[in-house]
Amino acid sequence: MAVGKTRGSRGSLVKQSDRSIALLLLEGFSSLALGALLEPLASFAREQADCSVSVDLFALDDRRVRASSGVLVECDLLAEALRRRLMTGTGPDVLIICGPTYSRPAGQERVASLARLARRQGVTLCMIGMANRIVAEAGVLENEPATAHWSLLASFAETCPEVRVQNALYLTGDGVISCAGELATLDMVIALLREWSPRDARSVAERLLLSCHRDGACGQPGSPDQRLLGAPKALACAAQIMSQNIEEPLSVGEIALACGISTRQLERLFRWHTGQTPTRYYESLKLERARELLTQTDLPLAEVALASGLSSASLLNRKCRRLYGRGALRIREAARLSGATRESEEGRSGALAPRLGTQWEAVDGYRLRSA
Repeated sequence: MAVGKTRGSRGSLVKQSDRSIALLLLEGFSSLALGALLEPLASFAREQADCSVSVDLFALDDRRVRASSGVLVECDLLAEALRRRLMTGTGPDVLIICGPTYSRPAGQERVASLARLARRQGVTLCMIGMANRIVAEAGVLENEPATAHWSLLASFAETCPEVRVQNALYLTGDGVISCAGELATLDMVIALLREWSPRDARSVAERLLLSCHRDGACGQPGSPDQRLLGAPKALACAAQIMSQNIEEPLSVGEIALACGISTRQLERLFRWHTGQTPTRYYESLKLERARELLTQTDLPLAEVALASGLSSASLLNRKCRRLYGRGALRIREAARLSGATRESEEGRSGALAPRLGTQWEAVDGYRLRSA
């Protein structure tokens, strides 16, 4: 996983081997992802005898940033200080933007502006969770690979066609790193550390009791093409083919042929392991895609239908009513109402802390320095 220029290569007095990382926390970030970032970096910093590794935490407006879990983290500095560093060429080697996994945070335009500035300055840009979508919509990731949580991939691909959206844990491009978030963040960080020092990265993994490092190109657990991986090979193959061919669906016969079995054998496998026919399973994947697009985009119903492998908006409505008990527009309206209500509640009460029933103390600003 290649990274951008080091601070030394931009003419500063810092040694070529020194590493500087800026971590921008967005409201609603995943505390799991934050821990997966900080603990390996702290451990790696302790391994370095002849260089320094530093991590500074930045926030947009308020130094105290709340995670989706309700935890408050106090950052070192505000984003304006990060902007000044980038403008003067004294910025970090790597800028990591740690966003929420599912929701959109406030300040998206400022995040996009910082990402564009970092790219112009040759700083490696790493995006976690929803930060991928924010940066992509700003035009920063054109022709670059990117990912997000599997439940958001369909809408990501539809709204950002210029980005190569893929189902993966993390992906690397030309000076950019895209991570789906949550526990995939740990795999991404270990891969980054391996680029810096394979030996020390291995020591970090052992100290964190990490026995298996997942390749970034691995599909995300829970995504449609990964759900039947433990099933017989032919069944898993069929499910994967279906999930990858939703917009232009194949016939059951074509899928069976691609899996090297007969249509009758495929039908028996699906009934035995899923309780459904191949046709019904395929239809459930199409409607899952339709629901994602209805709730996460503003695409017209006709476009949602076509992107979900259905011939018309009326057919989409009928199938939604049969499976979900309401039409496509009602599904979209309910999602918007639910999102507006949640934002209102969080604005009044402060994210998720009251719902968790726990009062959290702020965590002091986190800075890593090797001895």
